[in-house]
Amino acid sequence: MNQGTIMKHTRYIFKPLYFEDKLKIINPEGFIGVVTLWSGVEWVVKRLSEVGIDLSKIAVIGNLRGNGFPYLIRNLLYNPQITHLACCGRNRYGSLEDLVSFFTKGVEQVKESSPYHFNNQTIPAVRIIGRTRILDSLVKPEDFNPKPEITYLGELQDSQSLETAKKYFSGVSRTKHTLNCRKEVPLPEVSISTLPCSPASFTITKKDVVQAWEELVFILYRFGRTVRLAKGGRKELQNVRVIVEQPVKDPDQRLLKYWFNEDKIKSYQNDILSGKKSADVSYTYGHRVRSYFGIDGLTTAIERLLKDNEDRKCFIALWDTGNDMGGGRSTPCLVSLFFRYYEKKLTLTANYRTHNAIDAWIYNFYGLKAILDFVADKTGMESGAITVISNSISIDLDESTIARAALLVKNRKTSIKTDSNGIFNITVDKQKNEIIARHCTEDGLLIHEYRGKKAESIQHKIYRDMAVSDLNHAMYIGRQLALAGINLKKGF
Repeated sequence: MNQGTIMKHTRYIFKPLYFEDKLKIINPEGFIGVVTLWSGVEWVVKRLSEVGIDLSKIAVIGNLRGNGFPYLIRNLLYNPQITHLACCGRNRYGSLEDLVSFFTKGVEQVKESSPYHFNNQTIPAVRIIGRTRILDSLVKPEDFNPKPEITYLGELQDSQSLETAKKYFSGVSRTKHTLNCRKEVPLPEVSISTLPCSPASFTITKKDVVQAWEELVFILYRFGRTVRLAKGGRKELQNVRVIVEQPVKDPDQRLLKYWFNEDKIKSYQNDILSGKKSADVSYTYGHRVRSYFGIDGLTTAIERLLKDNEDRKCFIALWDTGNDMGGGRSTPCLVSLFFRYYEKKLTLTANYRTHNAIDAWIYNFYGLKAILDFVADKTGMESGAITVISNSISIDLDESTIARAALLVKNRKTSIKTDSNGIFNITVDKQKNEIIARHCTEDGLLIHEYRGKKAESIQHKIYRDMAVSDLNHAMYIGRQLALAGINLKKGF
């Protein structure tokens, strides 16, 4: 199987295979790649230049956000003259740890079936040892000889990390070794499929966040429509609504079996309540809510609710149409918050214009919980349900994301829940030759009694009254109605 193309060399200049428009090339003959992690590239360039660092040793500067890992290692393999990686900036969601562990610990094969394919053959999936990131196995750590030397310089926010950077760039020198040939390794195809549905009709209601998120990923994986954006392919649904009825503030331990980190969830909760913003980012949710518009939205909402707990003006917009639609910089995905005291609890509805279901949704949700609890505590109210509306929610079609989604879907377990619309007791009235379907509350109070000679007529009445909200419950009622119809015919 031809898994890559090897090119002979004389002397290489930096040439990216992927995301050339996102990278800043400094000196094409340089030997250092600067990885800014989650900080902006231009901000890092500015900080390094401000302290007089000579950038001539740097070939290229780029970030490592989201799911750029398989592209980064392919760009490196095609440019073997990059022997040093200087990492700096904000290290969110384990980008640095993934990079270091890939080269120092290696990878291990994933036991579950792989979604990767190349030349009509299945490519095994691998996981970075000690990490949760899943990759295809076409590029392996041993393909790099020697492996790049990785150094973390710090966030570049303070004088100490800037001094560390100055010493690094002044002291580092080109490693003398036989230069490997360029190797071009293609990205594998990822097997996906889309099932028929109404792509803007999904509502998920669960008691806890883990159940809600697992169903969200399941629905996106099975029913999401494939779209092609400037930044890559997606499986997308529109206007998905997720309601978590009994959210808790502390991270659910079941999440730790996936790719989430408890400390990072708590750090995210702290950050989203802060109105401060550092210079290396274009926005933060906390800054938009509490400072950006010259008003502290949370404090104002608290004051209004204390005056009138039925207030319906506690709506906080984060979107600045004049600036955010201008383009050229990152803009917030979370665009509004709405607080409402409802059924003796304070509820929160959040609206996201775009949403990353695999990596961001969980962190976003726990951030919303921190916001809700903050307002509830200041107003003396009990926290209630959180509703998350995502205008465009998607799964990236890169290999790592699809592989993680596929594993989650494969391991999904069925569960039976009580229908929030009530329960049914189905019997027959032999004297009147009728089927009886009694619709009751969960504690047995009669809501309505349906009667009919045929199961089909009762079925239509139940549907008309929207007396059932759960698909599994509806199928159960259908079986019981059919059985009652058979018993009535046979005189049982």
